[in-house]
Amino acid sequence: MLMLLAGAFFWCRTWISRLLMGGFAVAFVMASLVAFEVLKERESVVGGHYDFAACSVKAGTCQKSKELIESLALRDYSLGLPSKYIGPIAARLECLCASEGAVEECPSSVLSSPAQSVAITPGQAPKQEQEQAPVVQAQAVAASQNRSLIFLQAIFNRMLVIPFQVSVWNFMYAESEEVDGFKTLPFARRVLGESVNIPELVYQKFGSVYAQGDKTSTSTAPTSFFLVYPAFLGVMGMAIALLAIIVLDLILARLASSMGSGLIPILVGVVLIMCVNFMSSDYITVLMSHGGIAGLLMLSFYTLLLKKNSR
Repeated sequence: MLMLLAGAFFWCRTWISRLLMGGFAVAFVMASLVAFEVLKERESVVGGHYDFAACSVKAGTCQKSKELIESLALRDYSLGLPSKYIGPIAARLECLCASEGAVEECPSSVLSSPAQSVAITPGQAPKQEQEQAPVVQAQAVAASQNRSLIFLQAIFNRMLVIPFQVSVWNFMYAESEEVDGFKTLPFARRVLGESVNIPELVYQKFGSVYAQGDKTSTSTAPTSFFLVYPAFLGVMGMAIALLAIIVLDLILARLASSMGSGLIPILVGVVLIMCVNFMSSDYITVLMSHGGIAGLLMLSFYTLLLKKNSR
């Protein structure tokens, strides 16, 4: 969306066309994201391609798998899994672990319709009278809510609210726990021989409360490096964050001065995407994992090719 907005601003000559193209860009991207999430909730089959319970028995991780399922059941869409799928998976896991792999004696955990199951806490008796009321309630809630608006709200919440919320958790963690701030920086393991996974620790301490008890071991609570570094390093952390931004700005300015005007909108789009990612991720993560450096390298190579061909 940011790339399209930048293109609309720089490539369109009139403000009317800029506004029209900008509105189209926002509508197109938002509609695509919302449509993907809505379609993802269509009728589906659980365990049709990956038998989680059978794999857990084969790997000898029944106890750990049960703990994971119990954690997932505490919050809807934990790890992206709707709570209505937890019941069949938990029932199959309990059966296979108890019978030590007798697959034919256990339920298949197939859920061909969302109305066929509701979220139940593992260990509860699957009584018919216990299931009827939650099913009716869930259907009533789903009918009264517009899923598209919910997903649209989630997009803006993830982009504009959560980074500041998680930054507060980082400051609270720094006040309540003793942490070597330098070990929270990227490449700390290579330089100091030890590192601290702050996003995971912060989630386990504060995010799990916000997630209603869900303590999935793989869950993390990352936020902007510009807010995390000062939390654990104070003024020095702020200086490191500012220095990192200044170095990147110098590189971007040098790149912009060497390329033609036709590539400037693409560069602006790449920078806008990086800026949004900087609001919710670490500096190195945005450049490496999120493709910031890859985008800049591609623009640099293309600039060199254009100069070479123009000679």
